[in-house]
Amino acid sequence: MNTIRHWIAAAIFACIGSASWGQPSGTGNDDPCAAVRAALRQAGTDSANVVSFGNDELLACLRKGGNAMMLVDDTDAEIWGVGESGAKDDGWIAVFNKSTDTETVFVVSHEEMGLQTCPGNYALLDVLGDSPLRMGQEVKVKPRGVLFIRYRSLD
Repeated sequence: MNTIRHWIAAAIFACIGSASWGQPSGTGNDDPCAAVRAALRQAGTDSANVVSFGNDELLACLRKGGNAMMLVDDTDAEIWGVGESGAKDDGWIAVFNKSTDTETVFVVSHEEMGLQTCPGNYALLDVLGDSPLRMGQEVKVKPRGVLFIRYRSLD
């Protein structure tokens, strides 16, 4: 009986997720931090935030991401990483600005994102800003904001 309930719940979730797949960001939920935290499957979050935000990469992270791991937790920022299941060197990085009144600057680098440096060639995308990134680039994160990066190995 529990197995049937799990299958029904999975089917409902798949249908709900499919309904928003391909919609532009911001068509529903307007809280990117809540949506990113839910995509990382952090405790106390609701996957409905990802679905209602309607971003393909957030949905992919929720569906294909492994276990999220905290990379940095300091007074200014919290950085999380999650690898894509079945993909050797692909995944997502989330940078949360903890400040309520000051922008933080994140320097896109192998070290900050916990990525291999050898060979270390990656395609990088600012998911929420829908713009490409490059190693060494400085990105400003608004107070209480989030930078969500998709990385894909080119090697």
